[in-house]
Amino acid sequence: MNKNFTVAIVDDEPIIVDGLHELVEEMYPQLDVHKMTKISQVLEFAEMRPIHILVSDIEMPGMSGLELQLTVQKMHPECRVIFLSGFNTFDYAQNAIRQGAFDYILKTEDDDKILAVLNSAISDLMEDEKYSKSIVKAREQVHQALPLLQDDLLRRLLRGERNNRGQLSSLIPEYDSERTVSLLLIRIDFWPPRYKPLDKPLLFFAVHNIFAEIVPDIQSFQIISDISECVLFLQTRAGIEETNPYAPVFEKLEYFQLICKQLLDLSLSFILNRHDAEFLSVGATYERLKKMLQRGFGLTEEMIMNDQDDLNDRFNEQEAFEVKRELKQLVLLEKCLNELRIEEAKAICRTSMEAVQCITKHHAFFVETFASISASFTACINTWGLYDAIAAYMDTERLTQFNIHRSWEEAIQYFCELADNIHLLRKNDRAERTDELILRLKAFIESHLSEDLSVNRLAEIVHLHPNYLSRLFKQLTKGTLTDYVSSTRIARAKELLSQTDMKIHEVAKMVGIESTPYFIRLFRKNSNITPQEYRGLRGR
Repeated sequence: MNKNFTVAIVDDEPIIVDGLHELVEEMYPQLDVHKMTKISQVLEFAEMRPIHILVSDIEMPGMSGLELQLTVQKMHPECRVIFLSGFNTFDYAQNAIRQGAFDYILKTEDDDKILAVLNSAISDLMEDEKYSKSIVKAREQVHQALPLLQDDLLRRLLRGERNNRGQLSSLIPEYDSERTVSLLLIRIDFWPPRYKPLDKPLLFFAVHNIFAEIVPDIQSFQIISDISECVLFLQTRAGIEETNPYAPVFEKLEYFQLICKQLLDLSLSFILNRHDAEFLSVGATYERLKKMLQRGFGLTEEMIMNDQDDLNDRFNEQEAFEVKRELKQLVLLEKCLNELRIEEAKAICRTSMEAVQCITKHHAFFVETFASISASFTACINTWGLYDAIAAYMDTERLTQFNIHRSWEEAIQYFCELADNIHLLRKNDRAERTDELILRLKAFIESHLSEDLSVNRLAEIVHLHPNYLSRLFKQLTKGTLTDYVSSTRIARAKELLSQTDMKIHEVAKMVGIESTPYFIRLFRKNSNITPQEYRGLRGR
């Protein structure tokens, strides 16, 4: 129990206050108990210290109990209020409870009732305190994880995933999501041999720190996007207004390059986007910058570029980015096929293909989309060894040959049909393997009747959890595994009783039952007669 819980007892009758004070102090010495006879005393005390439990007469001079409750709980929302009354005024009690009172007791009730209500209030406070501590701990953990959450959010933005402004503002309050940003892509052209793998992240941070010192009017956030590449999200600090705020950044890149070379022995290449980008749609900008840096211009090292229009681009870059974003959704396709989430796989397939059809008319993007989906299906088919079985149902050339399909819709229909056939073949294979397991299990039982045939032992034989084996056996055979073992043992016992002169206890041992009385009971339960009676009917 929390020793810091404070209890205030207030009643205009001193004898009531003294009695309750004595009772509570005696039964709960850990609590800080105070007695008062005036409303003013309670209010003055509440202004100086928290009150966790207020035990108050419901009718006090100068202020009603309900008014006192509202006033105290406004100052201390956690306060549990217990009202006392000399009369059983049910309507009044109802109003008090609706208003947030914890409980209501009569002054005429015995000590046990009063202590029970007080104990309940203490337990409620302790639960609330435990919950509050959990919330504080959770907030601390979120604060510790904040850099990781920020990093994850910005990475998703670079991948083109859609995020809301509220999420951005809550995780990175330094940035204004309503304003545009610029991206600076930094590539380390080559790593000097002396740098070890663990040194590289630290060097990226060092590069970022140097940038922040050189361009103090720009706030920046770094994402290490590759082993030799990082991205800086740039935004002018609040209050700085310039026509072209990122022009000074471009002008200082050569100096930045030189300092990194001198201090860190790193050869760096840069590309800065010339036009601001919407914070929530920087993915296309990032892909364009990365493509231009990979293509290069002039030198192969220590380049300093901006995103001037590339006259050699034959495709609309926005189209290309949107197609790439749709194709990223296909990473789940193979997983869904393998896990037999067939309807979900068909939905991914259809949604992605229809989206690409809406985005572009370029043949090359259709070929790329078809090839990506084909690769996922082919991987699944090879994983489960289904190629020959699929070939018996469908034309497998259409799986890899885009031009065979007369229309995009026909290709969509083909993949959906293929998904259904994968599901059918996998389902049949599962059923066959399950039936085979049950047959193997029954064969083992019949040939090992004298041995331990407990569920645990049988589960070891077929490499399943005992509970799962029991559920599986019952679902497939409509009977329990234990009953099957028992009935098989009794069937074998009947053969021995009718074909041999073995004694009853010898027959019991032959079928794996050590206790003769138990064997007789089991036999009677199964056959409605005893083993001896059965032998008599068989003429032995």
